[in-house]
Amino acid sequence: MTRIADAARRAADWLEANPANHIARHLALDARGVEVRPTDPNATCFCAIGRLGKELELNFEGANDYKPIEDLGIDYDTIIDANDEDSDMPIHPSARFIIPAHPEQGIAALRELAK
Repeated sequence: MTRIADAARRAADWLEANPANHIARHLALDARGVEVRPTDPNATCFCAIGRLGKELELNFEGANDYKPIEDLGIDYDTIIDANDEDSDMPIHPSARFIIPAHPEQGIAALRELAK
């Protein structure tokens, strides 16, 4: 299994095991809901691409930096679209982050990358 495929499998497994920490519209958040880099040690919540970046231990310059993923030739737009589809509003007004409307789609996109 390639490095990317193995990381995609681990990212999908982590998101399935931690559904309360699977988010949309941000790569990663800390426990307070503040945007952080996916590799930040304080990151606790991840979208599909953010978790993939964490598993790959990529060097992100900022909280919204997709370049390390792009540099690997990964079609990150497809994964982002799958993860974030219909996810425009927090699940509850007091929520600090947006829960994916269809989390299984982001996980499925990672599993496809793992093939």
